[in-house]
Amino acid sequence: SSLLSSDTPKHRITEVLRKDLWSPDVAVVCAAMEELRKYITTAGAEERQHRAYVVQCGGVMALIRVMEQYLQNERIQFYGCISLEHLSYDCETRSAICEM
Repeated sequence: SSLLSSDTPKHRITEVLRKDLWSPDVAVVCAAMEELRKYITTAGAEERQHRAYVVQCGGVMALIRVMEQYLQNERIQFYGCISLEHLSYDCETRSAICEM
């Protein structure tokens, strides 16, 4: 059961990146961006692992594409910028952002 609980954030991050960000419902996209931001920015031992996992799953490109798709949505732009900023804190994730 401890294995399941440790995998739950990764499963949810995967679902957000692969499904929720691409919903035709802007409210779902906003909620997904906010949830992703929370995984990336929440302080704790798992924060760095979450950031690395987001990058590993193509999260940088997904964030950028969603931001491009919703240029006029202030909340999506805000959550995207905060997420990208926090992803840039680690050398490994910073290089992934610079490659975009």
